[in-house]
Parts: sequence; structure tokens; C-alpha cells
Amino acid sequence: MIRDPTRWARLANVHVDPSAATRAREQALAAWEPLAAMMRPGRWFRSARYLDGPWPGAGPASVWGLSQPLAAAVALVRIGALDAATLGALAVVLEEYRMGNGYGPFPGDGTHYYDDNAWIGLDFVGVHLATGDPAPLVDATRVLAFLREGEHPDGGVHWVERRRSPRNTCSTAPTAQLALWVHLLTGDPEALAFAERCRSFLVARLRRDDHLYADNVDVDGTVDPAIYSYNQGTPVGMDVLFHRVTGDPSFLADASAAARASLTHFAADDRLWTGAPCFNAIWLRNLATLDAVTPLPGFQPMVEAYAERLWEEGRDPGTGWFTRGGIGRYEKGGVLDQGGVVQILALAAWPPGLVGDLV
Repeated sequence: MIRDPTRWARLANVHVDPSAATRAREQALAAWEPLAAMMRPGRWFRSARYLDGPWPGAGPASVWGLSQPLAAAVALVRIGALDAATLGALAVVLEEYRMGNGYGPFPGDGTHYYDDNAWIGLDFVGVHLATGDPAPLVDATRVLAFLREGEHPDGGVHWVERRRSPRNTCSTAPTAQLALWVHLLTGDPEALAFAERCRSFLVARLRRDDHLYADNVDVDGTVDPAIYSYNQGTPVGMDVLFHRVTGDPSFLADASAAARASLTHFAADDRLWTGAPCFNAIWLRNLATLDAVTPLPGFQPMVEAYAERLWEEGRDPGTGWFTRGGIGRYEKGGVLDQGGVVQILALAAWPPGLVGDLV
């Protein structure tokens, strides 16, 4: 499964001082090892499954929980640390969650969450870019067709397939990103038009005066102003993609304003450290796409400092899980946050020429 046969225990005690990129690659691979152990192969009539964490009685990961280890595996394949066969194994597990064109939160659960499906659709784009296989792009296009069913007549994408669902940044912005990728990779003009409508809603209803993005707008029009790091990243990544499609510099100006505002916000009061790594990974990988096009002051030093703190303070040397030092977590943490940690550590090892293709 892993190209480099060095196991986590040895990687955790490397005494030489390799280059920063090599060290980051080794650390990201080491952080992957506990995630790899969560795979449970199918036996007899039971399908393969992926556990949500290392605790006793752990059940199958939610599809949201599975999306970030899959994104982590894509990152490791793209930096040359993991064999692409791992992506196929995770795809087999993911198929158990499929309900029509979309994916339920758990196998057999037919209630779709649109944000979950947006992350999965972006994962499919990542698999396609990592392997060149056209099948994941077909899957991404299929998921986008489902997400279009969640579009509100007045703009935005619902959070969940349920009456009186709010329209969220976490469902609308990554859906716009997926639509833009489908347009870039297939030329589909309807995907571009959908992305444009998503952006119009975000700017008009959820972008705050301070350039940060609020969480959601409810059915009665009330805006929840809560700030989460992933909601600050996806609009930035969206605008970088719009610039890539159109060449219009105003998109980079908007992306830069939002990115700078979020860097200021999360630098204060230790918010980055106490935030969930799964949210932070989405934020940082999107800001990295902007930084590759137009340098973002303070971004690289912040990522390096955060990655070092993750490794030195957050990692439990006995288990390989990142659970120490008061590190933030999403609910119980588990594979969802560990997947985020892998992505953050992999950022420092990302080949510069591929940064623009971070998904």
C-alpha cells in the first residue's frame, strides 16, 4: 500500500535533519499510518468498511469523516508518498454510502447532506488529477448533478436534503469549486453558470463587511455570523478558480481580501490551534492556491509554525494520533481530524508546480 516501507515507529524517531520538504513528506506519511489501520476489509458477506476512530466500539466513519482521509490519501499520492492503489480501496468503501447520484451520511442512510457530497465530489477531482483516470471525473460530474438539485431558487445550496434547510457557505462554496473544476476539465458551460450563481449568493448574502464569510442563512432570512476556518478557505479557492477560468484580476483581489481577513482572525487568541484540523486543512489548502498565484504575506510562515506545533505538541508518540496539547477537534476527532493533519503536513512537501491543482 505504501511506497516507502518505513513504518510509523521508525519515522517518529528520525535523527537526521533532512530537507524541509523531505521531513514534511515523512511526517505526513507517519500521520497516515494510524488512518491506514482504520480500514477493515470485507469478510464473507460483509463489505469493507472504514472506522471513525481508534476508540473501543468505533463504528463506520460518516461520509464526511471519510472525505478527509480520502483527501489526505490524494495528497500523499500526489507528493509521491503513497501508492494510488490506496485510493481504490477507499473508493470501494465509499461506494457503500452511495444513494443514487449522491452519498448518504452512512451506508443505507438516504438523507443526503449537500456539503458532504461537495467534499466527495472534490475528492473525485483530486483522484482524477492524481491518477489521470477518467472514471473519477465521471463520478465528480455525477455528484455535481446531484448538488444542482439542492440549489435554492433564490441562490445558494441547501445544507441538507430536508424541508426548511438553511443555505450554508460549507455547501455552496465547495459546490461552486466542484462546478468550476468540472467546467475546467470538461468545458461544460452549465457547470460554469451554476458556479456563478453560487458565487453571487455567497457575495450577496454571506460575505460580511470584514470580508469573512458567515456560516449560513436560515429559511427566515436570519444570517448566522459564526466564523469557521473552512468557510473562509473555500470562497478563496473558488475565486482563484474563477480567475483561472476568466483571467479577471478582480477575483484575485476578492480572494486576497478574504484570505488576509481570515489570517488576521485565526492568528488571534490561538484560534488556529484550538480549531478542528479538518476545518483548518480545507482553509489552508485553499489559501495555498492563492499564495501560488499572488504571494500572501505571512501565509507560509504560519503554515510552517502550525505544522511544527502539530508534530511537536499535538502528536501522541505512542499512538501516532494527534490528540495532545489542547489541539482542537471536530466532535470526537478520529479519522476526520487525522485526515486534516495529514493534509496540513503534506502542504510543505507539495511540489510547487502542482500547487495550482490543489483541490
